[in-house]
Amino acid sequence: MGEIGKAVFSGPGAVIIQMAFVAIASYVFSAIAGALGKGQIAKFINTAAVFVCLGLVVVTIGKALVDVGKVLGF
Repeated sequence: MGEIGKAVFSGPGAVIIQMAFVAIASYVFSAIAGALGKGQIAKFINTAAVFVCLGLVVVTIGKALVDVGKVLGF
């Protein structure tokens, strides 16, 4: 069981779980802000979540390129 958890929560697959958590949290906080009448803050939360997810993707791609470079001898 420990090997499965280690495989899921580490490595390139972990970014999927991280993005899901970011999406869930941004939806909840955005809904709360919208319910309180703070529509501008709700939109900011959504925009920030998009940039966080893009950052996670860029970092993951960078790590993958470094690993490919190591395999190829660069």
